[in-house]
Amino acid sequence: MHLEFAQLIGVWKLLYINVTNPALYIDYGPDLFGRIIITQEGYFNAMITDHGPGLPANVTWQNATDAQLGAVAAKMTIYEGPVTLVHQDNLTFTHTQIETALNPAWVDTLQVRQAELVETEGKKILTLIPWAVSLMFIPD
Repeated sequence: MHLEFAQLIGVWKLLYINVTNPALYIDYGPDLFGRIIITQEGYFNAMITDHGPGLPANVTWQNATDAQLGAVAAKMTIYEGPVTLVHQDNLTFTHTQIETALNPAWVDTLQVRQAELVETEGKKILTLIPWAVSLMFIPD
């Protein structure tokens, strides 16, 4: 049975990230936090970051140095754009056409994730699988 778009609509909270290719690992830090939002209109927004220390207390975003901003941004993945589901064989994939991203190289690219939704002990778990990373989410 294929996953239907209506099953994905909502706000999902990141449980964990499972990296199977160390070359693609991003060290988000010890206080991992993430959300994805999928709207009924077909829009996808993702943010993964570390809730740990950001800028020093006396530094604002506007007066931070490039190095300070880079240290914060290095622990962050943000992207958004229209999303569709594609069914291939017995698999379901999200196709997100990136409009805005923290990483400018992602803009105007297609981000493809294999999507799996399971229910365990009455709780839904959404897994989005890019190339070598598994992202696990629950409804928020």
